[in-house]
Amino acid sequence: MLLVALGLGGTLAVADPPRSGARQPAGPRAEIPLVQDILNMPVGDPPVESMHWPQALEALSRPREAAALRQALLLRWLASLQPAGNFAPATETLGQAIESVGSPDSTARARDAKAWWNALLARQLRIALPEASAPLPDEIGSLRERLVSLRPGVWALRDNARVPTASPAPGVAPAPGVFALVELRNTGSRALAVGPFELELLPERAAAQAATPAWSMACETPRYQAKAALAPDQTLPYLCRGPALQAAAGDAGAVLLAAQQQGRLRIRSDALDRESERNAIVTALAQPRQDALRSFLAANASCEQRGTCAAQAREARARAAKAASASQARERERWAALKWWGALLAGAAVYVAMARYISVAAASVALFIALAIPAYHVFQSARTMNTADNWGGFVVIPMMGLAILVPIVVPPIAAWIYRTATNRQDRRRTLLSIGYFVVTVLAFALINRILDLLF
Repeated sequence: MLLVALGLGGTLAVADPPRSGARQPAGPRAEIPLVQDILNMPVGDPPVESMHWPQALEALSRPREAAALRQALLLRWLASLQPAGNFAPATETLGQAIESVGSPDSTARARDAKAWWNALLARQLRIALPEASAPLPDEIGSLRERLVSLRPGVWALRDNARVPTASPAPGVAPAPGVFALVELRNTGSRALAVGPFELELLPERAAAQAATPAWSMACETPRYQAKAALAPDQTLPYLCRGPALQAAAGDAGAVLLAAQQQGRLRIRSDALDRESERNAIVTALAQPRQDALRSFLAANASCEQRGTCAAQAREARARAAKAASASQARERERWAALKWWGALLAGAAVYVAMARYISVAAASVALFIALAIPAYHVFQSARTMNTADNWGGFVVIPMMGLAILVPIVVPPIAAWIYRTATNRQDRRRTLLSIGYFVVTVLAFALINRILDLLF
């Protein structure tokens, strides 16, 4: 059994390390080295750290690649925020992310992205109604004479303040009857580009994610407010318009305030369906990386002017190849160490089993045979080595000596360790001996330290 285990361990020890993954498809073809360097960069973990590279591709006249990369990075970022957190292989490059757009995995991810986006908005945005009086937005200024203020920031057409409107014709959206200024505060750590959205009022005692809204309002940035991303911890107003509230009692202002306090207001956004809004979301997420983008574009412009881009690209590829070679060497070393440790542990386990259920002598004989076979091969290899120079002799002699000593010395040592570990008295004597040795060493060190301080 011991021979079989060590034989398997030796087989593993000379086996090739596992491959890091299947061969990935090459990135999109690029005519200039700098574009190819961008496409060879990793997607990153998290993917949001690469959101500035589409802008770099646009600056290098690659609009199609930039648009595809925006979509791919946005989907990967939203997927990485989910509980599973798996968005792409660790070795995926930006070029491979671009090529994945339109693949079955990308299509499936895109189907779920809208729900992920709305869940992110629900977690990160806080909805509030103005507490103080708010100015009437210019968009509804022409209705000033027909509006009645229900509460700060909420107005309704005088005829629709408290009564439901007539049902519209099929396929025709109801005319706005209620207007509200809603404040959104970003509680997250990243800027969000919040375009037009629907503010939905959920029915009471309903699950926030599953309920069909009882009422909804279409919201967008008012004219007096510049359209910009909602920065972390920033609050911006949005003008919402909706039909007259179908409520049996109370007005729209009171209902909205109660829904806000009870957490029954929900944001539903279709921003991911529109390319312009997807681009705005990615651009907002890329704001923290603008310094890196400017540095890259400045270096790009300078090398184009000097005509050194090709040389810089070759140097970058050489550094990348060197880093990849070093990484592969480290992986091989780790795999080799893992295999040898696995073979050692397997042999130890079989040795303990033979010593326990057969005898220590039988286990020692099996261990001697298992070690003698590779030691004989090492001894023969050492004899054939070149010993013409002095260094060769220094290597050969220790190798031959170890090949002779290891099969002879290791089995008695293994037997002693086993008997010590399984016999209480031997174990106690060994521990006491180790303790005495440690105490003696510490005592000598302490005495030397005292003598150094005194003299």
